[in-house]
Amino acid sequence: MLIDSFTVFAQIINFLILVALLKHFLYQPIVKAMEERELKIINRVREASLQLENAENQALIYKKKQEELEQKKQAWLLQAKQEVMEEKKILLQQAQQEVETLKTQWYEQLDGEKRSYLDNLQQQISQQVISTVRHVLEDLAGTELESEIVNMFRQRLQASNLPLLANSDEPLIVKTSFDLTPEQQIKLINTIHKYLIPDVSVKFVNIPELICGIELTNQSYQLAWNLQEYLLGLEQALSI
Repeated sequence: MLIDSFTVFAQIINFLILVALLKHFLYQPIVKAMEERELKIINRVREASLQLENAENQALIYKKKQEELEQKKQAWLLQAKQEVMEEKKILLQQAQQEVETLKTQWYEQLDGEKRSYLDNLQQQISQQVISTVRHVLEDLAGTELESEIVNMFRQRLQASNLPLLANSDEPLIVKTSFDLTPEQQIKLINTIHKYLIPDVSVKFVNIPELICGIELTNQSYQLAWNLQEYLLGLEQALSI
């Protein structure tokens, strides 16, 4: 088979034209479309990367805020716990103070009532003792006891070592809780004249309240002995 050079040349020309047409009408649009698509993909990937980076940043910020909130939460819980403990401590102290105050008041009230009861009881016992002693002494008073009282008073007057007082027109009064016999009166007058005031007038008076006692007195002088003094001393001792 013979090859026609013109035919071969024409086919080559047609092929080149076909290639040129394909390149102009098919290849370049495809390449352009591919480039545009690739550019869009790149932009989308870039946007996605930016969004991912932004999301990661937001996640980090959220995590950091969450950690800060957790720290603040722990700090708030610790502070609240401390405040509760302090408030509990203050309330306990106040309660203890109130209890101590009430306890002190109760003890003071109880002690006052105790003292009042003991004072009343002691006063009643003292009065009863004094009354009993007084009645006993009144019941025991007799001639022998009265003579001893007169003798004791005379001894007391002698032992007083008082200087003799000047004679006076003012009489001395001798008070007794019992009636003196004439002999007892004479003994008392002689003792008074010898140891106190010579030749003074002496007057005798009966005073039952003296309780087995005797008292010598005028406006400027007084000397007494009676069981009333001892009873008063006993009453004062019992009242302490």
